Amino acid sequence: MSHRRRATRSGRFQPRVAALLLAGLASLTSFTAAAEACAPDQLDLRGPFGTLRFSVELADDAAERGQGLMFRESLPRFSGMLFVYDRVRPVAMWMKNTLIPL
Repeated sequence: MSHRRRATRSGRFQPRVAALLLAGLASLTSFTAAAEACAPDQLDLRGPFGTLRFSVELADDAAERGQGLMFRESLPRFSGMLFVYDRVRPVAMWMKNTLIPL
């Protein structure tokens, strides 16, 4: 029985393994290209409407999240702020002293 398994592996699985390796390399290449195109200050939304690119600021600590967009007198079109938390949880936000329309 072990002889039969070896014959099956050498005959059937090598092309599959090669195909899986090629698929893995292809996905790794596309992932690398996507990672290189990523920028921490940009966000792209893609849909049937096309692609919209936004310039974003990250508020990723308590002080930045607390300040948010308070007292900003302007914010360029297609710009915004992303609030980043260390874990998924319910959060509450308010628009205190936000001078710009959201």
